[in-house]
Parts: sequence; structure tokens; C-alpha cells
Amino acid sequence: EVETSRSSPAPPSPAPSPTSDIVLAPAPSSPAPSPPSDILPALALEGGPTDRPKKTKAHLSFSQAIVNKLAEEPEAAAVTGVKRNGDEDAAGLKASALFSMVTVSLFIACFLAGKRLYPQVYAYRLHLSGAENSAGIPRPSEYRLGWWSAAADLDDSTIIDIAGLDAFMLCEFFRLGRRLFGMLMLIVFCLFPAHFFLGRRERLDPGTGTPTMMNWLSRMGVDTIIGSWKIPETSLAPYEKAHNLALSWIHAVVVWCVVLTTITHIFRAHHKFLGHRFKWLQEVPYPRSNTVMVENIPVEQRSDRDLHSYFARLFSKDAIKRAYIVRRTWRLKRLSETVERLEAKLAAAQARQDAETPSTGSSLRTADVDVLETQLDLARKAFEVQRSSVEEKVHSKDLSVCSSSGFVTFSTRRWCRLASREQLQADANVMILRDPPDPGDVRWQDLAQDPALQSTRSIVAWALIAAVFFLWMPFTVSLSALTSLDQVETYPAFAWLSDFCDKHPGARPMLEGVFATGALKLVMSFLPTTLMWIVTTFQILRAGALAQLWLQRLYFAFLLIFVVLVTALEKTLIKSVTMIVESPKALLSEMCKMSTSSHFYVNYIVIGWIALAFELVRAANLAKFFISRRTAKSPEELRELSEPEDTDYFGMGARMARATLTLTVGITFCSCLPIISLASAMYFFLGHRVYRWTQVYTETKKADLGGSFWVSALHHIFVALFIYVLLMTSLLGQAPWGPLYVYPAFATAAAFVALAFAYYRFTHIVWETLPFEAVAESDFTVRRKSLLRQTCGAAEHGEYVQKECKEPDSPRLSQSLRMTKKRTAQLSDREVASDAASSCKGIPGASSSTFRLPMSTMDTFAGDESLAASSAAGYRA
Repeated sequence: EVETSRSSPAPPSPAPSPTSDIVLAPAPSSPAPSPPSDILPALALEGGPTDRPKKTKAHLSFSQAIVNKLAEEPEAAAVTGVKRNGDEDAAGLKASALFSMVTVSLFIACFLAGKRLYPQVYAYRLHLSGAENSAGIPRPSEYRLGWWSAAADLDDSTIIDIAGLDAFMLCEFFRLGRRLFGMLMLIVFCLFPAHFFLGRRERLDPGTGTPTMMNWLSRMGVDTIIGSWKIPETSLAPYEKAHNLALSWIHAVVVWCVVLTTITHIFRAHHKFLGHRFKWLQEVPYPRSNTVMVENIPVEQRSDRDLHSYFARLFSKDAIKRAYIVRRTWRLKRLSETVERLEAKLAAAQARQDAETPSTGSSLRTADVDVLETQLDLARKAFEVQRSSVEEKVHSKDLSVCSSSGFVTFSTRRWCRLASREQLQADANVMILRDPPDPGDVRWQDLAQDPALQSTRSIVAWALIAAVFFLWMPFTVSLSALTSLDQVETYPAFAWLSDFCDKHPGARPMLEGVFATGALKLVMSFLPTTLMWIVTTFQILRAGALAQLWLQRLYFAFLLIFVVLVTALEKTLIKSVTMIVESPKALLSEMCKMSTSSHFYVNYIVIGWIALAFELVRAANLAKFFISRRTAKSPEELRELSEPEDTDYFGMGARMARATLTLTVGITFCSCLPIISLASAMYFFLGHRVYRWTQVYTETKKADLGGSFWVSALHHIFVALFIYVLLMTSLLGQAPWGPLYVYPAFATAAAFVALAFAYYRFTHIVWETLPFEAVAESDFTVRRKSLLRQTCGAAEHGEYVQKECKEPDSPRLSQSLRMTKKRTAQLSDREVASDAASSCKGIPGASSSTFRLPMSTMDTFAGDESLAASSAAGYRA
């Protein structure tokens, strides 16, 4: 209406009627009536009153704003920020590419400056003497791109030794993406001239219905084919239908080439992974190499002795080296944490005391040190009494301590391998044998949970994950309603925005974009943290590294649905699932919508360059470095305080999920818009060098699963190929000119057969375990090395025993325990503390006043009276 009033003169107003009651000129004494608010814009355009009244906003409540937004039922793509193709996309792509290259250059410059000024943060393995696994790392040259060359020159074995097999396979995944899209560029770039010369140059404007010329970006893509289908057949030139059919067959051939090329690269890279995987399995240290984890142990075998006897009866006495039942040690763990906390406080107090020692060298003991030493001695005594009680309960198979999980260590790898392949009892859910995690990464508290509670927690975890997926769209719509500029202006704290936008009209579009997407991007950045919290809180995990594997799968599924498939969704995920169930044919028509947002996904990958370069900056680690620099006493301690990075967003699971998503986007739209292959190749080329540097020179080594993230990522690539073939089949099947023009769609759909056969082969490749001949060879190698060293067995790297249940290593504490065990007198619970004091009189530095404390002090550490009684019982034993 405003545009119409600008272009056409205003109609003449009718003459007033003689009987009209309209007042043309108000009396001076009466206030002038203001025109209605709905005609103010028209008056301003026609030269009427120029004093614009202050705009008032309707103060909507949060609930009313959300209800109004939900009533609009916006599309899922619009809510998540995915835009449809438009005429301005070509200029937008140029701006995005320029902005990304400038920002990447800026981040690399910041990284180079930080590497020179703070090498502890950016290249600590080259800076700290004695850093773990620092031998054999090539030192970068001094020129600015020396880090780039050093990352490229790293050997595969060096990366595996320093960062682990999972970190190496992350770098290999980026190498796979770089090589794959390098080949796909040669394949799909043949579509450029085909689209440009054989495709249609015009398309119908959706608003006016008139033909308009396509921009250069649209003429490179599949719009040149779809544009002909939307024009009446009588309006087409005779050669256009023939050209369209030729383009459809060219696309069918390209689909086959893309599928076969991708499958070939997958198997070639996976074959290389198998070599590294088997070598990694052969080098797994003892006792992990000879141990199986046992779950759902019957009550009859829930003790170390009975579990050992059970397996010795099945195999042989010589085959079993050790059996261990996981203990429920919540109280003992609290006591252990109390001891560690008091030890840290005592060390800090002694350091302050040493700093205050006068120059004469005489030592001045402070009251704080005496009190802390007394508390620490009592805490250690309570800890030992409780530990003895736990061990006695394990011996008697007390179910309050003995859990249904355990570990059995065999004497050789062959016995371990034979046992792991067997079903021990008729019920397959009893005595389940699994591969054990690393001893230092076991989640003992999860393994100690009751099986019924484990099932309940798993159900809660899946319910929360389903809620995140199905409620994400309503939550996003509600968030956009609360953070829209019109709604924000109604908040008292932001009331000034209305006047600011009136004075600066050009700022309104920018602010609308910031408020519309800023809150959504902020919430999206916390999505990995949310998923990780659900997994670590409610899922039962055998090892901490498995949480990252869960995160990779869930995060990729979320990004796949709400980034790649969002344009094919209806208003919500529930509506989309319901529609497809009711009418499966609707899936093909919905998939066709994805091609209408291909321009957005090119920008998505180009902007992704910035995220890769930002990981070089390590802003959070640098901030922790500055904060901890004053309190750290050594470079090693400063390094520990500034590490690690955010393991939720920058962990192995989230990194692999984002990389797989980028590869999925590149494969899915490589035929719709071939230029996306170039953007994807540059993304993986940059990421390959970035992660080779960060994994080796910068970051600390994480728990290693031996390539599980790699295998999950390859499964996700097959999902990407399935989506790609389905999208192209749906597109080519929309031709409206008869069955002759639908044959290319059938040829494209035949690629599903090759894809299914390749996936079947991939899933039947055994990668989890070594071939048995390799297992036997490993045993012979260990035996030869043992004979040469004149030792029995391999050197142990950790042990499958809970930290709080280990025998004390302190000589002072061991002496106290030995003296305490000599006491056999019958004592009451209140006499335990005094008896402990008498048993420790021989310890150097212990005075009689040190232990003359009431039992209530010991109860502080033991927890309650019941624990004091159990501690006394354990002490008597």
C-alpha cells in the first residue's frame, strides 16, 4: 500500500456535506484532535503532519508472545535460519568467501603471535623439557608457515604414539575428505558447461509469474533443469525438452560416479585403518590385553575368590591370574577424597610455613599445621578402617558392597581370546564378557550400579534425548518469539531500542538479524554440552571415552536432521514423521525441497573455514593460562591448570560429528550445485593441517578407543550417500513430460543396489579383534621378551582395582596398619579412636596429644554413627 501511494497520486477528497459534523478548524481553547494512528503514514507521504508521534509497543507477556508465534506455524527451515535460493545469493557467496578468508588469515596471525609469545599454550611439547611423548617431533622452521610444513611432515607412527589412534584417524578423516572432494571436483565440474549451455537460463518469478534471468550461481546448478518443468510445455522451444532429457541422463551418470568413487575411497582408507588398528591391538599393554570385563555376575560368584574359582574351573587354574569384583565404595570414596583434600591443605600450610621461616633457619611450627596433621592422621585411620570393612564384606559376598560387574585377568592373550568368544551359561544375559576399557578410564561408579537401576537410568536417558529432538522446533520457535526485535523493545531494559531505531532506520534490519539468530546460535553452541550431560548423568558407561562416542552419534543425528534435512521437514519433527507414515510417497516430494536451499549450504561450508582456524587460537586455554600464571609454582603445573580444552565442544566426538556433517553436506549437494565440492575440498584441506598441529604439538593426549570414532564416521558417510541418491532420484522423478523423461530417475535409483552391497561388505569387516594367529604371535613375543629380561610376565600399565581399594603405598601408613592389626581386644565403637592412637605411638612426629580426641572427630570423616560402627567392626577384624 505504501509503494502504491508513492507511485500514484492521491485521489481527490470529496467535498464535505453541508450537514457534516466534521470540525475543520478547532477552537483555540480546545485541544487539536490527533489523526488516527492508522492514517499517520499516509498523511506523512501526502505532505500532512510531519511530527511523528512516539511509537508505542504492545506489552505482550512471554506466554502470549510464544502462543502468537506458534500460531503462525513457521517453516522449520525458516526457524533454523536455512534460506531458500534467491537472486542475491551470488553476491552473498562472494562476500562470505572474502569474509572467511580475511578472518582465517586474522586467526592464523593471532596463532603465530601466540606461538611466539606463549609457546606453553600453542606448542608445549617443543617448549617444556620432558613433555610426554615429545621425542621425535620435527621442529618447525622459523618462517611464518613453518608450522604448516611441520604438520605436513609428521609421520603416521609419530602421531599415533603421541596423540593416540583416535586422534590420528581424525586427521585421516580430513585427508579422506580432501582426496574425495578432489576427485569429485573432476567429476561434477563437468556439470558446469552442461548446465550453462544445455539448461534453461530463465525461471518464473514466484511472485509475478514472469520469466526472469538466473544469476551465475543458479545457472551452475540444478535450477536449470527444474526451471523448465515449471513452464507450460507449449511455451518451450522444441530443443529445450531434448536438452532437459540429456541433462537428466548426465546427472544419472554423475550419481553413479559419485557413489562408486566415494565407496572406493572409503574402502581404501578403511584398509589403511585396519593395519593401524591391528598394530594398536598388538601393542595394548598388560593387563588390558589379557583381561575381560564381566557383567551380570550371579550372586554365587560375587566375590574375588568365587569369581576366580568359577573361571579356573571353566578353563584351568593356570589360565586365571586374577579376578576382581567391582565394589560399591561410595562412603570409602568420600573418605578418600577427604584424605586427599587434607593432604593438599597440609602441603599448602607447610609451604606457607617454609616461606615464613626466618633467615636463621629455625623452623616455626604453626597451629594450622598441627591441626591439619591431626585431622589428616584421623582421616587416614578412618579410611583404613572403612577399607578393611569393605574387603571383609567382599569376602562374605555382602550385596551392599559387591556389584554384578568384575574383571578377570588371564595369564595369556590366547586364554583371554578363547574366553571372550564363549557363552558361559544358558542364559545369554548372565556372565556377559566384553572388552575392557583402559584401567585409568574405567567409570567404577557406573559399573557398581544395580542392574535394575541401570535399566531405569538408560530409559530416562533415551527419554531426555527424544525430548531434545522432538521439542527442539517448538523451543526454537518460542525462543525466536521472545528474542525478536519487536518483542525485545517491549522489555523495560531495552525500551531505548525503539527510539534508537527511529533515529537510525538503517540499524533496524541489522538488529533484527542479530536478535533473530543470535539467541539461536548461542543455544546451539550449548547443544553438545546438553547432550553430554544427559549421557554422562543417566547412561551407564564402562569408560569415560565412551561418552565422546555417544556424543558423536547423537550430535551427528541432530545436525543431520536440523541442518541438512530441515528443508524437507514440516513445521515440527513430529508432523513430518506423521505425514511420511500416512503417505510414504510424500517423502519424495519433500526431499525435492532440499535443492531449493543449495546456495545456503555453500555459504555454510565457507563459514565453516572460520571455525577450523579458530581452534588454532585456543582462546579459552589462553585465558586459563593468564588466570593461573600467578598461582602456578612450575611450568608443568601451569600447563596442567590451563588444560584441557572444552571436551564437550572441542572433544573427539563433537569434532568428528561436525567434520562428518560437512562431508555429508558436500556429498548431498554436489550435483545440485557443483561449486560446493570446491568449498568442501578447501575445508578438509585446512582442517587436515590444523588438527595435525593441535593433536601433536598442542593438546594433551586423551583416552584412546582405538578407532571407534573413525568407524562410526564411515557409517555416517554411507547415510550421506543414501540421502544423496534419494535426493537425486526424487528430483529427476519430477519431470512432467511422460515416462521417457523419468527413466533417468530409475537409473539413479539403481545406485541403491551398489550402495547396499558396499555397506554389507563394510559391516562384515572385522576390526574389533585381532586374528587368532596374531594373538598367538603376541603371546610368543611377550614370552621371548620376558625370558630375555629374566622376568615373568609383561610390565603392568595400571590395574583393574578401584583407587580407594588399593593397598596403601605410604610406609608410615603401612606401619600404622600393621600395628593396628595386632590388636585383638574387644573394643566398643567409642574406643576405636583411642586404640588407634595407642597403635600409632611409634610413628615419628606423633605425640600423645595428637590422638587424644573424641570419637566425634572421627565421625566427621566416617560419615555417621552407623559407619563408625562398621568401621569398628572392620578394625576388629
